[in-house]
Amino acid sequence: MPERNVAPGRLGGLALASVVACSNVAASATTVELTDLAWERRVILIFTGPAEPVDASLEQALKRYACHIRDRDLNIYSVGQGSVTPLTPAATPIDDGAASLRGIYASSEGGRELVLIGKDGGIKARGRSLEALPTFFGLIDGMPMRRAEQRSRGLECG
Repeated sequence: MPERNVAPGRLGGLALASVVACSNVAASATTVELTDLAWERRVILIFTGPAEPVDASLEQALKRYACHIRDRDLNIYSVGQGSVTPLTPAATPIDDGAASLRGIYASSEGGRELVLIGKDGGIKARGRSLEALPTFFGLIDGMPMRRAEQRSRGLECG
């Protein structure tokens, strides 16, 4: 079960600005920086260990929750040791380097970690396994911005 960030938004804009400043990857027309997603998309970063590729269980979870992911404006990225890979169809490749994202968003515990970043850029929750996804969805559904989205767009997936 993910733990809630005690100070939501504590890393907010400052952390996102740091990601941009620390990025060593060249920008191109088909990529964005994490800051470009602010107020438009929520992000889940899945940090993996050195020998932890995207596995079948992750692919199955992404398929199983595809409607929930799309409905909640989520971009999901796998952050390996040296690369950042978009895992969902709406997730545009990002220029932010894996080392920068790890330095700002990953905990010091290492291993697989899921980090939910809200549209405001703040860390909202952390989890250690894919079982955190439904908890993340529930947390998102309780956010004021999400409630406004539900009123204006309706519920696509329960």
